[in-house]
Formats: sequence, C-alpha cells, structure tokens
Amino acid sequence: MKNTVAITALLLALCGCHNPKSDLIPADSTRWDELKVPLQKLNETDREAVASFLARAKIMESFGKERLVTPGLTIGQAIEQQNKWAQERKSQEAQQDELKKKLLAQQEAMQKQIESAVTVTVLSKTLVPSNPSAGRYSDRQDIKIGIENKSSKDILGLKGTIHFYDIFDKEQGRLGFSFDDGIAVGQTKIWEGSRDYNQFIDSHKSLANLEEGKYHTKFFPEALIFKDGTKITTPSE
Repeated sequence: MKNTVAITALLLALCGCHNPKSDLIPADSTRWDELKVPLQKLNETDREAVASFLARAKIMESFGKERLVTPGLTIGQAIEQQNKWAQERKSQEAQQDELKKKLLAQQEAMQKQIESAVTVTVLSKTLVPSNPSAGRYSDRQDIKIGIENKSSKDILGLKGTIHFYDIFDKEQGRLGFSFDDGIAVGQTKIWEGSRDYNQFIDSHKSLANLEEGKYHTKFFPEALIFKDGTKITTPSE
C-alpha cells in the first residue's frame, strides 16, 4: 500500500514538472487545437509568441510559401523563432524609420535651397468646357504659373508640383509641371499648361471647385537646373 502511494506521488510530481515547451507542434494545422492544454501552462508573453508564430505560419502556408511548422518543431522552438523574427523586424523598422527621417531632412533642406532661388505662384486656374466645333472634345483645366529667378545664376529649368489647399488647409488637388525655357537672373517667366478634366476624378473636381481667394498653394520642388550645369534635386528625384 505504501509503495502504491509513493509511486502515485512520484507520478504526480513528474507530471507537475512537465515543461509544455517540449511539446511538439503538429505539422498539420488542423490539429493545432491539441495545443490548447500546453499553451495554458505558458505565461502570457510566451502564449502570445506562439499565437503570433502560428498565425504567421498559417498565412505563409496559404500563400504557398516556406512552411514554418516542420516535423519535430517544439513549442519552445516556435517561441524562439518568433522572438527572433520579431526582433529582426523591429530592427528593420528602426532602420526604415531612420532612413525616412534622413530623406525627409534632405528633402526639406533641398526644398529650402530651391525656394530661396525661385518663387513660384499660381496666377490663374480655369475650367474650359468642351467645344467640338473648335476641335475640343473634352473639358480642360488650364493653369498659369509665375516663376521668378531670385538666385545669382541664370536658370535653365525647374520641375515640381503645385499643391492646392482650401481655407481649412485641406489638400484638394495637385498639378505637376516642368519648365525648360530658362529664366535670367532677376527675371520672371510665365508657364502655361493644361490637362483634360475628368469630373469623375475627385481631385480634378475639387480643384475646379476652388473659388478664387478661397484657396492657397504650396510649391514642392523636385529639381532646379542652372545654366552653368549645376543643379539642386530633392531625394525623390
């Protein structure tokens, strides 16, 4: 009787010492519900790691990519792999954020350089209706832009985008343009351009509906080229 009690106590102790991290994860995802009991024995952090690992494995499996759950994979190994993947991703995101900040800083610096060299302003924007008898088969948006050379060098060309904002500073549309007619030091030139108007494109419609005196613009430069061959370009160029 005493031996029976001792053996029972030993078995209970051995069961209590079982480490759920040593349990195998079924390679067949339809059997993952078998993990419910061992997962309940894990702390919350490890449970979340396993859940994320299995979710990632399921997604990769559905796209026919690398199988994360291979025969013999334990819960503990899954936790290690998930933690490693999460750390690598965190490192990649940090590098991406750093690069983004660097490029934005460069873009801002280049933009200030270009803005100190030229002033760009919208002189007018007009919606011209179609007129088949005049050979115009669709509505058209016309725009005139004034460009002043404030630099100490003759300008060969300028490229950028005009953003239009309403009185609440909400962007309503944008227009890109390229100017290559040259501007001498201290001189001003006018650029005229147009595009087909599509009433089903929100930005076209919003831009057309902006009333004179009830909108403002901002010029976002991409490149400024001087006659001597030097140039200033933003990182997006």
